[in-house]
Amino acid sequence: MSSRTIWALAALTLFGCDRKGTDLLPDNSEFESVTTIGDLRVISSQEYWAYRNAGDPQAWCSDNTDENGSYPCYYGQLGMPDAGVRGGASYTFTVPTVTAIEGVEDEPEPIENVCVVVDPETVFWNHSMAQLERETKPLIPDFHDDDGDLDLFVGLSSYYTGSPGVELGDFRGFYTDSLGRTIEIEYGECEQRGQTFGEHHAGRGALEFCDIDVEGREGVQFTVVLETFSVPLNDGALGFGTMVFAGDCDDIIASPSEELVIPEESMVAEAVSAPANGLPDYATLACTFNLEVAVSAEVEQEFCCVHPEMCSDRAPDDSCDSFIAAYDPDTSDLFQASESFCQNTVYSQLSPDAEYGNRADDDKISLCCTDTDIALVDVSGLAPPDTENEYYRNISATIPPAP
Repeated sequence: MSSRTIWALAALTLFGCDRKGTDLLPDNSEFESVTTIGDLRVISSQEYWAYRNAGDPQAWCSDNTDENGSYPCYYGQLGMPDAGVRGGASYTFTVPTVTAIEGVEDEPEPIENVCVVVDPETVFWNHSMAQLERETKPLIPDFHDDDGDLDLFVGLSSYYTGSPGVELGDFRGFYTDSLGRTIEIEYGECEQRGQTFGEHHAGRGALEFCDIDVEGREGVQFTVVLETFSVPLNDGALGFGTMVFAGDCDDIIASPSEELVIPEESMVAEAVSAPANGLPDYATLACTFNLEVAVSAEVEQEFCCVHPEMCSDRAPDDSCDSFIAAYDPDTSDLFQASESFCQNTVYSQLSPDAEYGNRADDDKISLCCTDTDIALVDVSGLAPPDTENEYYRNISATIPPAP
């Protein structure tokens, strides 16, 4: 190979690497890439279940400030940061002395742990796309382009190195030992428990959470960092919800795949200004709550057969064969199978008059979407569910514990 050819290839290599990939994303310049949320308060179990039962979780967060103006939870959207900039959001919380529960006679006690939670849009389920020697039933893959990823970090505010609203920081410190070496110390206190192996983050579209030991630390301020790892490719805006719960993560999170801990975090990518006395009210994307319920109940495959618009178009041609055989064995018709699924798969939500510790009446609603542009069937004309049907399933979307 001549020297001229070598130099030409070297020049092409240099130019070929000069790409950030942001040109593949929609324009998201109207969304801040680095933002500060301010101060959130730690919410009690009673408040959490009121939030979960609310018809509009975003509005509940905005309408339930305390005497200091602190919000109990937060929903927002982030844009993609510029190359070399750590993007994301940060906020603080202060450990309360007690968290009283109304109507409970026992004296409230100081809390020992808090659970910091963030849920980026939308949902994610894992599966193999491999075709070689496939013996299991074909699976419909998750739609990746609507998923974002936020990495969660928590530590004492006194160790935080960032500038709120300007740049994200971390919780690392340094000292010089007796030999003159610079030693790094990690002061972060958020140990992820969502997966199985060592220190890690949960990944795209997945809930991130960690327990923070706050025993004997009343009045101490912590900083929470939500660092952007990736934004959705379909709209360039990363929706998320976050809160700090007074108790262990196990109290509200049944499994790492739980999608209803912070519901409806997938929002229309449209910049919204906050009112003078509240938070921005983003429009929730249609049918995403139903999808979250389906993923939490592990019926996302059946849900995708009825709502192909909500899932990936890379599904194998025979991915719904087993669904049709189960729900319409007589005629093997996708539409008939979808009607049977929508009729007999419901989720329960508490009625508006439910109070903490009292389940009251619950409303059973079809898991399928009411939007006929998304669902294959019109659920408004379906008969009531047949509780004796082999495939009848009632999924509990909100169940408060006894106080």
